[in-house]
Amino acid sequence: MAINLFGIKCCNSILEHYQTIDELKENIDTHIPEEVINYVEQGRNPDIFTQGFVERAASENQFTNGKIKAVDEFRNILSNEFKKHYPDLYDTEDNLELETTKE
Repeated sequence: MAINLFGIKCCNSILEHYQTIDELKENIDTHIPEEVINYVEQGRNPDIFTQGFVERAASENQFTNGKIKAVDEFRNILSNEFKKHYPDLYDTEDNLELETTKE
């Protein structure tokens, strides 16, 4: 009977701890990505995930900046060609405004 009582006390203690954890969750507003939790559960260093994430973000940023630069250069070339072939279109105030905002 003493073993049963000990087991019940242990179970109650565990349940109380789970209840405390459940109550504390309302005060936590930090988001931890599931991938980081998986890294920790697998015994891996979560800094490796963070490093890879930062490297991917930097790479995607460079790629996006390259696209923006290419579109900007194309817009400038197109604008210059329009000016050459349709100079009367660039006499209006709207087109003058477009010219000043392209830089």
